[in-house]
Amino acid sequence: MTAQSVFLPAGVEVKCDVKTPMRDGVLLSADIYFPRDEHGPLPVILTRTPYDNTQERIVAAGTFYAQHGYVYVGQDARGRFDSDGQFYPWVNEFNDGYDTIEWIGAQPWCNGNVGMQGATYLGNVQWQAAVTGSRYLKTIVPRVIGDDLHEAPHYQSGAFQLGLNATWALVMDGRTTQMIDNYSWPQLFATLPLRDLARSAGKDIPFLQDWIAHPDYDDYWKALSIRERYEQIKIPVLQISGWYDIFSAGIFRNFAGMRKRGGAELAREQQGVIMGPWVHTAPPRVGVPSVTHAGEVDFGMDSNIDVQDMELRWYDRWLKGIPNGVDREAPLRIFVMGANQWRDEYEWPPAGTRYTPFYLSSGGSANSLMGDGTLSTQPPADEPPDSFTYNPAFPAPTLGGCTCCN
Repeated sequence: MTAQSVFLPAGVEVKCDVKTPMRDGVLLSADIYFPRDEHGPLPVILTRTPYDNTQERIVAAGTFYAQHGYVYVGQDARGRFDSDGQFYPWVNEFNDGYDTIEWIGAQPWCNGNVGMQGATYLGNVQWQAAVTGSRYLKTIVPRVIGDDLHEAPHYQSGAFQLGLNATWALVMDGRTTQMIDNYSWPQLFATLPLRDLARSAGKDIPFLQDWIAHPDYDDYWKALSIRERYEQIKIPVLQISGWYDIFSAGIFRNFAGMRKRGGAELAREQQGVIMGPWVHTAPPRVGVPSVTHAGEVDFGMDSNIDVQDMELRWYDRWLKGIPNGVDREAPLRIFVMGANQWRDEYEWPPAGTRYTPFYLSSGGSANSLMGDGTLSTQPPADEPPDSFTYNPAFPAPTLGGCTCCN
């Protein structure tokens, strides 16, 4: 298909289905948003997604950034929607990210400065591209993604995340989003052995089989892990996430890891984090108003901040060279729950942090909601053991906490 040029409201032009060649000959498809009245090469913001580059949030972001003097490229990942090739999560994104950025940098409408944008999978592909070291990539702004895919989202604290892994795999097993509401999920979740789950759903999903076959943090996961590669990343990074997100711990590990092991002084000094009282899907973005609550808790209007403006200022500094002061601000902007106020910090853990150990204790019957278990700062003495009968067919449901995709 030949790229088509259409017009959007408010001074934005978009060229659809522009093909980008990868090193193996596979063509990936992008929609490219241009400021209609600005001429000459401009900085570029790239989003790479397996979730369809025509979805509303991509169109809103493309329009927003084009209106602020950027070219915006929204690309379908390999094997998804208008892009050719075979989709296999995570693995191809290093090379595909590098090849895409190199292609962008060589275009007459690019001034040689490229940034990246997007959340969750779209955030991880930014880290993967940063590892490859394209001279054109000047900054990334990953949202809600951590440092290690084995830990999150696949094997949190060593436990296979069955609900997330199985549903996501079945949704993504195709060129377009697959409908999964017709499955009997209680029956599928009870499938044993676990490696037969996809077959029980009438599917053959190689990447799900590989996840199940690698329960430990082995070479399969190390090859994908960002925390193994901080030394290869040499650019400023702004991370955005929420306390109730499955990736929240990894955000801070990335921050601390890059400050210590980043591959250039600029990368070690210019690391930023915005951490709000949000669940995985709630950090504010273009076209979506901020929410003030997580579950049943409302954190008040003070929790509602203009994250989009912060993101734009970051790009303006590192892609346009505007001296707006973001490089001199506190690197950490965190929302303190309970006090319900934002606070700036300069290191993680924050200066003055005091660690307090807590201990599980009981009289031998801490095995139910009405049991005698306690959480105490006092080390336990000799106590009788607790026990309970576990039936995997009736697992305890997750209620709140750091989860994904609420």
